Amino acid sequence: MFDLIVLAVIGAALFFIVQSARSVQHEVDVRYRRTEAWLAIYSVVHPRLPLPPIEPYMATPELLRHVLHLTLERKPRLIVELGSGVSTLIAAYGAEQLEGCRIVSVDHEAQYCEATRALLASHGLDQRVRLIHAPLVPVECGTHRSRWYDPQVLNATIQETGAEIGLLLVDGPPGMDQRLARFPALPLLHPRLAPECTVLVDDARRPDEQEMVRLWMEQFPGFSARRFATEKGAVVLRREGR
Repeated sequence: MFDLIVLAVIGAALFFIVQSARSVQHEVDVRYRRTEAWLAIYSVVHPRLPLPPIEPYMATPELLRHVLHLTLERKPRLIVELGSGVSTLIAAYGAEQLEGCRIVSVDHEAQYCEATRALLASHGLDQRVRLIHAPLVPVECGTHRSRWYDPQVLNATIQETGAEIGLLLVDGPPGMDQRLARFPALPLLHPRLAPECTVLVDDARRPDEQEMVRLWMEQFPGFSARRFATEKGAVVLRREGR
C-alpha cells in the first residue's frame, strides 16, 4: 500500500513538472515570436512616437507584422479594416510608403473610433485614414442573420474613395455575443473587392473563424487560403485576379 502511495505521489509530481515545463516553453515561444515580430516591424517603419502597449484584446505583434507585410507586398489602392486600433496605425505607416494607398477603418464603438483617431493624429497619420463609426445593425447573407457594421455607412465611404478593396482586414466585430459574427464581411464586401485582392483574418484559432473561412471558401472558390500559427491564429486569403 505504501509503495502505491509513493508511486502515485511520484506520478503526480512528474505530471506537474511536465505540465509546468510545457507552460514555460509555450511562454518562451510566445515571447520569442512577439519579439521577432516587433523587430521585423521596426526594421521597416520608424514610428514618430512610441507605439502603445499591447493589451490582451488588441492585435498581437504577429498580426501587426502581417498587416504591414501585406500592405507593402500587395500595394493595395484601398485597405478596408473592420475593427480599428493599433493595426490601423501600422497600416497607415505602411501606406505612407506607397503612392495612392488609402485606408478606410470602421468601428462600431464610438469611443474606440475616437481613441484610434487620437492615436493616428499623435503620429501625424490622421489624414491617411478615413475612420468611420458604423453601429451594428441586422444584416442577412443568404440564410445567415447577424448584426454587423451598417452596410450603408460603410459602402458609402468606400464608394467615395473611388477605389476597389485590395486588402481587407477582418478583426471585428467581436464574436462573444453572436455566432459567426464576422461572416458577413466577405459576402457583403465581395462586390467591392479588386480582382487581385487579399483578406487577412485574425483570431483564426477560434471555431467560429475556422467555420467562417470554410464557408467563404465554398462560396467564393476563387480564393486560396494559407493559415499561420500565430498567437491567436491568422488566415490569409488571396485572389490573384479574374
